[in-house]
Amino acid sequence: MSGSDYNRTPNYAFYKPVPNADVDTWGDHWNWNADTLDAVIHGIDVRPGVTSWNARTGAVTLSNADVIAVLPGAAVLPLMDGAAAAGTATTWARADHIHPVDTSRYAASNPSGFQTAAQVTAALPVASAVLPLIEGTAAIGTSAAYARADHVHPALAGGTTVTISDTAPGAPSTGAMWFDSVGTQMYLFYNDGNSAQWVPTTNQVTGIQEAPGGGVLYGRRNSAWASVDAAIVPAQNNTGRNLLHNPLFNVTQRGAGPWTANSYTADRWAINMVSDTANFAPQSLDDASRTQIGDEAATTFLAGTVTGNAAASAFTVAYQPIESVRRLAGKTVTISFWAIGTAAMKLGVSFDQYFGTGGSPSATVEGAGQSVTLTGSFARYNLTFTLPSISGKTLGTNNTDNTTLLLWYSSGTDNATRTGNIGVQSGTINLWGMQLEIGSVATPLEKPDPQQDLANCRRFYQVIKVGARGPAAGAGQWFGCAFTFSPMRATPTAVAGGADSTNNLGGSALSVLTSNSARYDVSSAAAGDTYVIGHVQTLSADL
Repeated sequence: MSGSDYNRTPNYAFYKPVPNADVDTWGDHWNWNADTLDAVIHGIDVRPGVTSWNARTGAVTLSNADVIAVLPGAAVLPLMDGAAAAGTATTWARADHIHPVDTSRYAASNPSGFQTAAQVTAALPVASAVLPLIEGTAAIGTSAAYARADHVHPALAGGTTVTISDTAPGAPSTGAMWFDSVGTQMYLFYNDGNSAQWVPTTNQVTGIQEAPGGGVLYGRRNSAWASVDAAIVPAQNNTGRNLLHNPLFNVTQRGAGPWTANSYTADRWAINMVSDTANFAPQSLDDASRTQIGDEAATTFLAGTVTGNAAASAFTVAYQPIESVRRLAGKTVTISFWAIGTAAMKLGVSFDQYFGTGGSPSATVEGAGQSVTLTGSFARYNLTFTLPSISGKTLGTNNTDNTTLLLWYSSGTDNATRTGNIGVQSGTINLWGMQLEIGSVATPLEKPDPQQDLANCRRFYQVIKVGARGPAAGAGQWFGCAFTFSPMRATPTAVAGGADSTNNLGGSALSVLTSNSARYDVSSAAAGDTYVIGHVQTLSADL
């Protein structure tokens, strides 16, 4: 905006003089400019302060706390490394914040070529994700991975392969090899025409020592091998693994059966039935069965025929108590056995922890069961269990506590969990080669020496014959003898049987004194020669 003697400013339209303008006219213009400037300056001077802030109104006086309430400090740590970026957060950074030490780099004071652990790891080749070949033409791998997947192990002589697993392979052929991945032992399936089983191979460490720069030397040993011997030699001990007595059913002190009621059968093996009917007896194995088992030592099996009842509480079970519940408490155990059954029958397996009698023992802990489905041929089966700890439990005072192995033939619904859900069944199951051992792997069957096998059984049950003889002057005269027998688990209970010969017998009595001694007395019925010969007595210290 302008006239002949003035121009105006763009914002407040103040007058600006132009050359040769009339002085009087400019005097009026400057008066107007002065009034306008006074009004603008006065408006600025009297302008009010902050009238509202963060919900506060009126004449607000701001403090540092007021500002922090609206613009808080950062609550996260600053980044150490990353892509550069302008910040967008509405927070203000505190002046006392500290950046973390950058561990991915190194100080200038470090020597030339220094690398951090992270840099070294990043430079390494990756591990191979592919398994190497077990057999083939031997070749050195060329892959960049530090575990080369393309290298090939040479084939074993004769084409033999090695099975690596935590359980023995089923139906192996002669010469097969198995590496137990849990027990770290190599086994060879051995068959000499009379028997066949997995046998541990022996590490031939004698005479071996490490050669300078790698490899081995054969000859003089160094002292470092003493620790190797200390570890390996005990591992070759192949006895004492089997915790079951009479595992081959060769000991039959109680007779040939059959047993059809709740009782002990073949030594150390008992049966119990509710509502079912069953028949148990040891029987002889034939050649066809021995061939299926692969062991000429197999001569006797335990045959059990059951007719299951549909009642919920019905069951048939064969069992063996393993003395002292503490022996297996808290341990992992494996039960293995050869079995054949009526087609599709199942055999259930479980363990109970029984705390004995006398005093106030804890209640029995009944374990959950597992089952196997049998076929019409003998085969070996194995199952692994972890038994509970008995910490805090109270044992009875009569030393009858035990861990009981239970083999279930049929079961109603009441015991479904304990039996591995075998259900109600009818049919026949034959067993041989029972083994219970500590650990998660079924090792080759340990067959006890016959003398040791009988001694184990006689510790719980014995059949003896006793007698006494002497002249009597009249009726009611007593005479007898003291004798000993094989030590038993506890002082046994005696049950009298028949006698081979008697004469003028007025009475007789067997007094058991200790776990391995007794006294036998005979009373005359009249004057004369009085005797008892071959009086059968059974001594039982069964659990």
